[in-house]
Amino acid sequence: SVPATSSFVISCPTIAGMEVTPAYTSATVTWSNTEEVKAELYKGDTLKATQVITSAQPDTCIFTSLTPNTTYKVRLSAKCGGDYVGATERVFTTPSLPIVENVQIAARYENRSGSVEITWDYALDLATYQVEVQTSADSPVENKQTGSTKSYDNESPLEVGSYQARIQATYQGHEAGWTEWFPFV
Repeated sequence: SVPATSSFVISCPTIAGMEVTPAYTSATVTWSNTEEVKAELYKGDTLKATQVITSAQPDTCIFTSLTPNTTYKVRLSAKCGGDYVGATERVFTTPSLPIVENVQIAARYENRSGSVEITWDYALDLATYQVEVQTSADSPVENKQTGSTKSYDNESPLEVGSYQARIQATYQGHEAGWTEWFPFV
């Protein structure tokens, strides 16, 4: 007599509905799965971070400390037995930091001595700013950090003449591009 045999197939969980939502310095990854998942973040071919998300946690992970305007790859693998299998990948690019906008300049002169007030808007909170002022002949007058204040007042009197100013924002240690030069008299 021939012994009876049985066969069975182990079905491993899979990653479904994976989405990546990038921000300037972070990315949120979501998916549909109730099992343990390993999430890996790559910049080029270099592994930058790994997170293990258990079934007791929501199907979400957040990678932080990313660089704006940079391409990354996220790889999710579901746990099956003692290993992670069935990798699903998404490539994404973090957005560039916005440039300072709505620059307003008010120059005032009295007795051949002047002052200037510059104000602006920026799309992100918690940014810091740097302002450069120079003559129209490219001679530096002042380079000043304004902290988180969205305004600038010159510290030393300006002589009557032509000047230009530009502004740069820094957000979470990352510098946005400079604005164009804004002339004023």
